[in-house]
Amino acid sequence: MNNYLLSIILLCAVVNGQDNNQEEYYKNGNLKYSHIITDAGEVIKEYYKNGQLKYHKNDPQKTIEKYYKSGQLSYVKSIENNAKHEEFYDRDGHLTIVLINDRISFSVYETGLIKKDHNHHEHEHGHGHGHGHHH
Repeated sequence: MNNYLLSIILLCAVVNGQDNNQEEYYKNGNLKYSHIITDAGEVIKEYYKNGQLKYHKNDPQKTIEKYYKSGQLSYVKSIENNAKHEEFYDRDGHLTIVLINDRISFSVYETGLIKKDHNHHEHEHGHGHGHGHHH
């Protein structure tokens, strides 16, 4: 029996041996995936290779969170009193859109806090897009 098949069999035995918990790891040793089943529901966490949390689903709390690779929060969904509440964030951590039961309750684009014209803005690296420079 080759080593690959043996490792698959052992992995299945380890996963099945843990009652309600599953974990996977990256080759670098960082946790990749965690799945816990409780009486109140499941809790799932996925991680980026760099160790930062990528996705967190918590059934007992009725929440879902998604994160950028930097660790910055990108999305939150929660359900309270049968109302679905969703928040979307940009890479800098600024709240951009809020949905309540799939209807926009707040949009940074509608409030004018962020201008939609992206051709004449300045970047942190000191240039705008209107002068022929292409990314």
